[in-house]
Amino acid sequence: MLIGPRSYEFWTADPQVSHEILRRIHDFEQPRELEFLLAKFGPNVLTSNGDQWARHRKIVAKVINERISKAVFEKSIYYSREILHDILPISHNKDGSIETAMLFDKLTQVSFSILISVGIGDKFPWYDEEKQEPEPPYQMAYKDALFTYVNNAFGLAILPAPLLNRWPSWAPGHKKMKRVGRSMIEFCMRNQSLINQEQNRIARGETSASSADFIALLVQASQGEDESSQKLSEKEMISDLFAFTAGGFKTIAGALDFAVVLLARFPLWQDWLIEEVDSLIPADGDRPEHLEYTNIYPQAVRTLAFVMETERLYGSASRLFRIASGPQVVQTSSGTTVQLPAKTRVYINVVALHHLPSWRDINHQSDPYRFKTSNDTPDENMFRPSRWINPAGSINTHFHPPKGTFVSWSQGPRICPGQKMAQVEITTLLLCLLRRHRIEPTRLENETFQDAQKRLDAKLQNVQWAGIVTLENDPHLKFKISQRR
Repeated sequence: MLIGPRSYEFWTADPQVSHEILRRIHDFEQPRELEFLLAKFGPNVLTSNGDQWARHRKIVAKVINERISKAVFEKSIYYSREILHDILPISHNKDGSIETAMLFDKLTQVSFSILISVGIGDKFPWYDEEKQEPEPPYQMAYKDALFTYVNNAFGLAILPAPLLNRWPSWAPGHKKMKRVGRSMIEFCMRNQSLINQEQNRIARGETSASSADFIALLVQASQGEDESSQKLSEKEMISDLFAFTAGGFKTIAGALDFAVVLLARFPLWQDWLIEEVDSLIPADGDRPEHLEYTNIYPQAVRTLAFVMETERLYGSASRLFRIASGPQVVQTSSGTTVQLPAKTRVYINVVALHHLPSWRDINHQSDPYRFKTSNDTPDENMFRPSRWINPAGSINTHFHPPKGTFVSWSQGPRICPGQKMAQVEITTLLLCLLRRHRIEPTRLENETFQDAQKRLDAKLQNVQWAGIVTLENDPHLKFKISQRR
């Protein structure tokens, strides 16, 4: 417990305490600080508390469902083909290879395109919009405005849009300030227009042209509420869309960066995944039945385990933050109790929870036969995706960690509604990357493979925190991508 002149702070890495805090959502609420980051347009499912949160959660839960997961799967395949084709060489001799520093940027483009497509569907040609001038009153392409806003959500966009747009021309950063401010205004204008279109369509009794996009489903779910007090306002829907896009994009893109480095760093685990990829997708499997969500995703057991282990060791959240709504008592794993005064700022140490000894030596029977344990590194600190796969015949295919020990997507009633969507996207993109190719680190001059591995180890430790945990940007980090079948 840290005591300051005006507030108390309580930090914990106790699984029992963490579980209690995340379970008791009325006793430990979301902090108001989140509103400055993610609620510029109004309350949303991530920032609200109490009855307001329950209203958002009820509607959003109807929206982010298997229809959205299927759409994410299909869009992941589509955009990986559209955007990654120039760095995934294909030759008749199956010996093509390329060295590139663009893999991170390309995957960011893929992830961003998936989220826009699933978010707004094909309501206007946003994908080719940069090829033409925006129609008045817009000054930026939708994708450009959204990308600018999202990338500054934890920075300049904390400031109000009117302030940014009135930034003095003589002051440093004038152009960037105005650009960020304009992106915030245009995001709101665009999505308000799209919501109005959907509301008018429903009023006319027309069926939706898009079977699964977030805006259409959100408007439909809100309109389906019997009581007007339970419906979401336009501003609230825009706010939920921003939370869906900003929260999803930043965390998924970050996880993909770590996953790529881990694939290159650990060829053993890449081979393990490739075995699964080859068993699921034929080399020439481009027909729809070969790439069906219900056929592929449930069987991508190893790939999802790789995603979960990436999230355990390199998740986007280093801590979870709550505020005690009143005086509270929590029980620790040892049976003792801790009394917390009202308004105590409570921090859950996610990194410490994910490295607890309780993760040690789980499911070694699922390890690849070439895997060797280390005498120097405790198992809980090792990257070992097989720990997530239970023995054959178990009730659950994947390991379910004890309560309070795995909180990458939070836990309890406020668990992230986009958890399944994120898992589907990252898993599918890894399948697409490895479907015909292998990823290796590009070696520096006179560098051995072991030296390259040490360099990637250092890269994995060199992280930055700006709202979420991400890899430190390194424009010179290259990968060799080789066709393997």
